[in-house]
Amino acid sequence: MFKPKVSICVLTYGHYTALVQKCINSIVAMCPKGQYKLIVGANAINEETRSYLVTMKKRKWIHELIISEKNLNKCPMMSKMFQSIDTEYIWWFDDDSYITHQDAFDQRLKMAEE
Repeated sequence: MFKPKVSICVLTYGHYTALVQKCINSIVAMCPKGQYKLIVGANAINEETRSYLVTMKKRKWIHELIISEKNLNKCPMMSKMFQSIDTEYIWWFDDDSYITHQDAFDQRLKMAEE
């Protein structure tokens, strides 16, 4: 069975559904499916964001989803997210980050391996 080399971690917070969607949609659109494991940590999100994230998890675009009703803050949520990482590399995103180029994944993986 193929094991991805990269875990892409996305930390979300609050009521910023459009940012979360832009971030995760860019990952799904720009990164080669099967080449990464997507882990999302969601701190104190609204129902719209929750619905989107749960839908993406059901579609298997998100591999692991950790939801906290209250804001755990960044470091405690990061610790929870990192517990399941079994890949060689981690690519970190806050929810206001997104990918703009189709070859971004390959470029960064190449840099990491060099």
